[in-house]
Amino acid sequence: PFAGTFIGKAEVGRFFENVGKSVQITRFEPGNFRATGNTVACTVQIAGTIIATGKTYSNTAEQTFTFDAAG
Repeated sequence: PFAGTFIGKAEVGRFFENVGKSVQITRFEPGNFRATGNTVACTVQIAGTIIATGKTYSNTAEQTFTFDAAG
């Protein structure tokens, strides 16, 4: 429910709302930050428990954020 592209402040809020409803996060460690122009990317080590099933997971994810002139 939280994969995809989210544009604008409202959709970023929706993304985090979806995460909070779906997963109990037990590890969230961003690192390897890179910035080019108005884009910032980082690698995230993440682990948690899926609320609906109780199953645990761990993953490495790449997150990319692009900002306009207003931030």
